[in-house]
Amino acid sequence: MGRGEQRPRGGVGRWGRLRPDHSLGDRGGAVVKERLRAAWLVAQRLSTREQALIAVFAALVAAVLIARGIVAPAVAMREGLQRRASALASDLDAIAELAARIESLDAQLRAQGAASGSGKDFSLFAFVEKATARSVRRESVSAMNPSRRALPDGREEALVEVRLSGSPLSEVVALLREIERAGKPAYVKRLELKRRYDDHSRFDATVVVGALGAS
Repeated sequence: MGRGEQRPRGGVGRWGRLRPDHSLGDRGGAVVKERLRAAWLVAQRLSTREQALIAVFAALVAAVLIARGIVAPAVAMREGLQRRASALASDLDAIAELAARIESLDAQLRAQGAASGSGKDFSLFAFVEKATARSVRRESVSAMNPSRRALPDGREEALVEVRLSGSPLSEVVALLREIERAGKPAYVKRLELKRRYDDHSRFDATVVVGALGAS
C-alpha cells in the first residue's frame, strides 16, 4: 500500500479480509449515553413542580399510546358486534313472522277438514307457480317439483316442492303470504331455511306446499 492510500479502519486480517470496525457503534453508544446524562442533569436542575409537570406529560403520552394500541381496537370490535347483533335481531323478527304465517296456514287446514275434498278441480302446481312468480325473483327459484302420495285414510295428497337459492328472507315471507291470501285448499307442508355462508343476508330455502284431493 502506498503512502497516499489509507488503510481501512478495521484493518486487514491474516487472510486478507477486512476486520469489522466497532468504532462507529462505540461512538453511537457514547453519544446516547452523553445525551441521557445531559437530560438527567437538566432534570436535576428543575424545580419539584417542573419535574411533576414533566411526569404528568409523560403519563399522558403513555396513556395515548395505550389507547391507540388497546382501546381503539376494542371499540372497533364492539361496533362490529353491535352491527351483527342488529342484523340478527332483524332476522329473528322475520323468522317470527314466518312462524306466525305457518301457524295461520295450519289453522286454515284444520278448519277445512273433510271439506277439502272439494279441491279436486284445484291445480296445486299451477297455484304454486303463480304464487311464486308474484313473490319471488325468477333467478331465486332453482327447482319446482310436483309429487303425490296416498294417505292412510284413503285420500291423496298433492305436493309441490319449491327450492329457492340465495333468496332474501323477505321473498320467503312474501311467498307464504301469497299462499295464505289465496284462500285455496293449499297449506305449507314443510319449510327449511339455511343461511348462505358467503352472504348471511340470503338463504337457501325449501318450501313444500300441499293440498288434499287436488290435481
